[in-house]
Amino acid sequence: MPSNHSWSGTVDAFLGCSTEELLSQFQSHHQKTTLEAPNQSHIQAWTDSWKILRSTFQMVINTHPEAINWFIVFEYELPRERGRRPDVIVLTGRSMAVLEFKGFGYIDNAHVDQVHAYVRDLAAYHSTSHAYNGMMIPVLVLTRAKLLRE
Repeated sequence: MPSNHSWSGTVDAFLGCSTEELLSQFQSHHQKTTLEAPNQSHIQAWTDSWKILRSTFQMVINTHPEAINWFIVFEYELPRERGRRPDVIVLTGRSMAVLEFKGFGYIDNAHVDQVHAYVRDLAAYHSTSHAYNGMMIPVLVLTRAKLLRE
């Protein structure tokens, strides 16, 4: 029976996983749920998101050591939604951040709407999310954005 997500665990466990371990799990999950092998764009998107998350979590842990115990769920399949899944859900104990990664360097309204819809649907239809009572944060992450420097 396929699981309803690609990978889950604490920030500590995520930081301890190699890219090869993660890639193997993501590829296996993708194959089981779509009956197709992932293509190079899937692999690149996963790799980009992991790099960003690893770097970000390391910085967060430096100022908030408790973040090592936060829980992460990758590609959680929303119930009864025919394959809709946010890229990453981070559970901090006090809040839930829903992250959607896009390989763009600009904000697209459709992508903003997508991540907001994930939060709305999790809040409305997923009983575990009710514990976060308004502390659900949509986050759009642009993996190809260039930093503007003055």
